[in-house]
Amino acid sequence: MWSRDRASARGDFPVIQAVDRKPWSVVVAERLALLREGLASLCEHRMGLRVLAVCADGEEALRAIRTHRPGVVLLDLGIPRLSAHEVIRRVRQEELPSKLV
Repeated sequence: MWSRDRASARGDFPVIQAVDRKPWSVVVAERLALLREGLASLCEHRMGLRVLAVCADGEEALRAIRTHRPGVVLLDLGIPRLSAHEVIRRVRQEELPSKLV
């Protein structure tokens, strides 16, 4: 479960927190460096999420998901080396708890 605190630090985005008031943890997996860094910054500084890893390819993303077990994974569908579809399949097969977006 989660709740939205509409009074975020800058007032633009709600701060997303779990009911226990800890920020959600997230892994960002994006092939384009500018988007990768931008998403990580937005998540961390504007939305109050805890970014555990930032990945440039599917193999790196799968390692980060296995290691950190984030609550949410932002996954680029065009990610190289290991396709997003294969990352999703393996996460589901291994029954990892992350939600994939």
